[in-house]
Amino acid sequence: MRISRSSAAAAYGHCKQAKIKKQGILALALAGLFLAGCASQPEDVVSDYIDPSIHSGKSCTDLKSEFTAVDARYRQLWDSQKSEADSDVGWIVGGAILFFPAMLAATDGDHEDALSRIKGERQAIVSAATAKECREILALAAISR
Repeated sequence: MRISRSSAAAAYGHCKQAKIKKQGILALALAGLFLAGCASQPEDVVSDYIDPSIHSGKSCTDLKSEFTAVDARYRQLWDSQKSEADSDVGWIVGGAILFFPAMLAATDGDHEDALSRIKGERQAIVSAATAKECREILALAAISR
C-alpha cells in the first residue's frame, strides 16, 4: 500500500497537534497543582465563626483592651499572609517563565488558619461592641482593614 505525501503530512500534523494538546493539558495540570499550594491573599481568607456571646459579660473598656490586642495580632498575620501570597506568586511566575524547578520553591508556609481564627475573634469582639454600643471600638474597627 502506498501513502501519498499529503496523507503522510496530514497524519504527521494530526500527531503533532495531539502531542501539543497533551503538553498543554499537562502544563495546565501542573500549574493547577502548584497554584493549589500557594498562599491565599489575606482578603480571601474566610474568618472562623466565634460566638460573640463569649464577650457578653465584658465592659466596653475590657472589649477595647481585647480588641487592641487582637487587632495587633490580626495586622501581623495579615501582613505575613500578604507577603507569603505575593512571594508564592513571584515564584510561580518566575518558575513558569524562567526555570521550572523554581516553581518547587513556592512555599506553603502561609498563616491562613491563624488569620482565619483571628478574623473570627475580631468580628466577635466587634459584634459584642455593637450590642453594647461601644462606639470607640466600632470607630477603631472601621479605620482598620
